[in-house]
Amino acid sequence: MTVRQVRTNGQIKWKGDRIYLSEALRGEPVGLVPPDDRFWTIWFGPLSIGLLDDHNRSVSHTPTKLLPMSLVVQRGLFPTLGALYFFMLMTGVGTT
Repeated sequence: MTVRQVRTNGQIKWKGDRIYLSEALRGEPVGLVPPDDRFWTIWFGPLSIGLLDDHNRSVSHTPTKLLPMSLVVQRGLFPTLGALYFFMLMTGVGTT
């Protein structure tokens, strides 16, 4: 997983380019996970919010998906912790 901080203008820096995600995410970390060689899934906490096309340097916003074991699904909670911490807590990433 790669983590990027969303800038105040809603963009992240990606391989020298600036990619627009959303101003609503300004200041928040987002996680990027590569399901294949071209696309990266964009995660905000337990929410899959889009796909980054590494070849075209563009974002496709996808219907929001939740991780099945997230507190959002199990208890109806919205993650109030930092997005990265919540993602790591739910998936076990970085807890070696």
